[in-house]
Amino acid sequence: MRTNTLFSTVMFALVMAASLALPDSARAVYPNPFKDGDVVKFQLSMPKTARIKIQVFDLIGRPVRVLWKESEHPEGNFDIEWDGRDESGTTVIAGIYICVLFSDGVAVKSVKVVKIGFQ
Repeated sequence: MRTNTLFSTVMFALVMAASLALPDSARAVYPNPFKDGDVVKFQLSMPKTARIKIQVFDLIGRPVRVLWKESEHPEGNFDIEWDGRDESGTTVIAGIYICVLFSDGVAVKSVKVVKIGFQ
């Protein structure tokens, strides 16, 4: 009996980004859940200048909207707003969305946002 064996080494790097934070508190993303016509606000605290991007994805992982394009952003506290629309300006359907904070191209924090719909 013949068996095929393959060995491979996979290396992971853990990136700690303590200097960038989307607060863990549910109150830091308001309103959550949200509905048509609401503007979702995220609070971002940056104690130092950093190269970041903030992007919204649907639950499958498809990009929905870039809220902050990747660039250098200064230190400070910021309110980031999302009007519940995708890049083309179309209102998103009810569901779960993930707002991801990237630092130097690496996802360092994510927050779930729920859009509810009324029939």
